[in-house]
Amino acid sequence: MPPRLETVLIGVDLTAPSLAGAKWAATTFAPEARLVLAHAVETSPLRRFLPVRDAKRKESEVRAEAKKRLEALRDEVGAERCRIVVAEGSPGNRLSELAREEEADLIVVGAHREGMAGGLIGSIVSTVLGSATMPVLIAHAPPAGRPKQVLVAIDESPVRSEVLAWATLLAEAFEDMTGEVLSAVQPPGVSVNTTLFSSEEEYRKTRDQIVERTRKWVRGRADNAGLDGDRFAAGAVYGRPELEIALAAERIEADLIVLGTRGHTHGHALVLGSVSRRVVEASTCPVLIVPPNEPR
Repeated sequence: MPPRLETVLIGVDLTAPSLAGAKWAATTFAPEARLVLAHAVETSPLRRFLPVRDAKRKESEVRAEAKKRLEALRDEVGAERCRIVVAEGSPGNRLSELAREEEADLIVVGAHREGMAGGLIGSIVSTVLGSATMPVLIAHAPPAGRPKQVLVAIDESPVRSEVLAWATLLAEAFEDMTGEVLSAVQPPGVSVNTTLFSSEEEYRKTRDQIVERTRKWVRGRADNAGLDGDRFAAGAVYGRPELEIALAAERIEADLIVLGTRGHTHGHALVLGSVSRRVVEASTCPVLIVPPNEPR
């Protein structure tokens, strides 16, 4: 099924980074979509540490405050297209459940955990990424306005078709957006330059030929997807994909990264591969994680 942006579920944890990401997604990334603004209240900690009566009172207060703040956000981004949901349960899992119930085309979650070495993915974001069955936009450090530069990372896995379809959808939505479609040639796990080639020069020449063939392959896939070469360059690099994607995003000053995942388990949960996870952890801009297409 072709991608669409008709219904978007935005998970809000009410922190400043989360609210910033929610506002950007609602007003700039998906300005025409029907929105579900959702907050999940995890009550089990209150019940463990407070007497029953005090826990119930505090839960009621938390839900009321969450509803109040979501209503303020709704009024700010356009009340006529927003629905508010204050749910109970583990936030990551409940957001994924709500997205399925609402038949959402996309889940938006706020910034991953900040201020920690390596940019570790926060627990809510990690759980959403592990349980979602639709694309997830991690709205970390959103740009001031519309995304103007996008990095689209693809490889030979089947999900590249969905990644390119989403890139095409965004290119149509943001007519002034440009960027690069990139594929990284993964180095083998052995020192090929000393074991397979007679000289370093022969190794480098062969490597460069492989990279150039990959670049032409990328150009062909981008053209087939409708990504105009005047707007979207085709790139190929030799190196570890997660590192090269991060470096390329920095090089082109990307406002958005789009890449795919390995797929789903038999339980239909999204399996976030090591490349996708590391890109999310290292990102300094929003990242759209696209799973393989599945029937609704």
